[in-house]
Amino acid sequence: MSNQLIICTHGEFGKEMIRSAEMIVGKLEGVYSFSLKMGMQPMDFRQQVVDLIEALPEDQFLCLVDLFGGTPCNMVTSINKENLEIVSGLNLAMLIETYSLLQTTSIQALKDIAIQTLLNSGVDVRAKFKEIKSRKG
Repeated sequence: MSNQLIICTHGEFGKEMIRSAEMIVGKLEGVYSFSLKMGMQPMDFRQQVVDLIEALPEDQFLCLVDLFGGTPCNMVTSINKENLEIVSGLNLAMLIETYSLLQTTSIQALKDIAIQTLLNSGVDVRAKFKEIKSRKG
């Protein structure tokens, strides 16, 4: 049994997110991307994800989706599998953090880490730099 990441997004966003992460951490293994393309039937998108999960029935999956309430999120949410956790709000920090812990952390803990990373990755950059500068000076 191993852990896998599934990236589900509108368009090619997920594939490009993986490519961007690979620029930083190298090749991502055990990460699958599914793209809902213009004109694609939502149930066809859903079936692609189901096929992966059913092909690896002993594995645990964390699915990172781009937008809560969007079609990719809704289609994945409709998959009733015990070995699937889902988090919305995919960003690069979330992908890198969850990937770095993928094989050493339970899927339930990874789900919590993904959410915490999302919350921590938004920063008021000017305010942060002012704070750092004021501590130095």
